[in-house]
Amino acid sequence: MLQNYQKYRWFFTSSGKLVIGGKNAKQNEEIMQYVMKDKSECVITHTKEPGSPFCIILSDKYSAKDLDECLIFCGCFSKSWKNNKKLTEVHWFYSKDIYKKKSMKEGTFGVRKISDKKTIELKLYYKEQEGKARFIPAKTSKLCITIGGIEKELFAYQISKILKRSKQEIIEALPSGRFAICK
Repeated sequence: MLQNYQKYRWFFTSSGKLVIGGKNAKQNEEIMQYVMKDKSECVITHTKEPGSPFCIILSDKYSAKDLDECLIFCGCFSKSWKNNKKLTEVHWFYSKDIYKKKSMKEGTFGVRKISDKKTIELKLYYKEQEGKARFIPAKTSKLCITIGGIEKELFAYQISKILKRSKQEIIEALPSGRFAICK
C-alpha cells in the first residue's frame, strides 16, 4: 500500500477498502507506475472522456459495492463535475490490461481491454475519515452535494460553517466546479 496516500484523492469504501486517484497528470503517472511495478492484480477506473483521475481500489478483494463507489468517486473528481454534467460514463479494467509507451505524455496510459462501463450520477456525501473531511460516494450522512450554481470558494465557506471544519480542508475535499446541496 502507498504510505503517503493522503497526498492523492482518496477515501475508504463502505467496507474499508482504500481508493486513491490522481489530482493531476503527474499524480496519475505516479499511481499507475506504482500499480505496474507492484504486479498485484487490482481494478482501475477512468472516465470515458479525458480529464479524470485513474482511481484504484488498493485491494485484490472487493465487492460490487466497493467497485460502484470507486466508479462514482472517479466520475465526480473528473472534468465532468467541472463541466456541469449530471451523469458521466466511467470504465473499469484490470491492472494487467494497462500499458505505457514512451511516446505517451505524462499521466496517459493505454488500456488493452475494458472490463465494463457504467453511467453514474455525480453526487457525494460528507464523512470524516482518518480525521479529515471527505466527500465520498457512500450514503454516510444527510449532507449530500451535487453539481449546482455555487462557486467552490463560497460553497466551501458555507459548508465549513455547517461542519465546523476549516474552509481549506473543505476545498481540498471537493471536486472542481460548482455546487449545490442535494434536494
